[in-house]
Amino acid sequence: MPRERLKAAMAVPDVTVARFDAWGGDYDHSPLQPTLYLPVHRTTLGLARRLVPQPRRILDVGCGTARFLRQARQHYPDAELIGVDPARQMLATARSRISPELRIRYVHAAAEQLPFACDAFELVLATLSLR
Repeated sequence: MPRERLKAAMAVPDVTVARFDAWGGDYDHSPLQPTLYLPVHRTTLGLARRLVPQPRRILDVGCGTARFLRQARQHYPDAELIGVDPARQMLATARSRISPELRIRYVHAAAEQLPFACDAFELVLATLSLR
């Protein structure tokens, strides 16, 4: 029985990822963007700047379409910005909407299995992605 429960629990992320893949193209136009996401991003950036004023590498876990990373670039012009997300369509949308000058790199991965060494980042953030 425990093995069946584990298998069922592991299927849930696939459903969630599929849902975000379906939303990828329209995600930035959600009414939640100006009322929830953007204020949370601003607050998070303000706190992050106080805690880690000049990080060299920043990771955004669950980056979605990279709205947060676009804002982060304004505050951290010299940092390496990396976004990770399990939804391929979110990453495709992020890539299509961001100019190369912003120097943001995207990695397809789940938060539970990040492909980075320990201590690879001075600042790791996850905003509204813990579903």
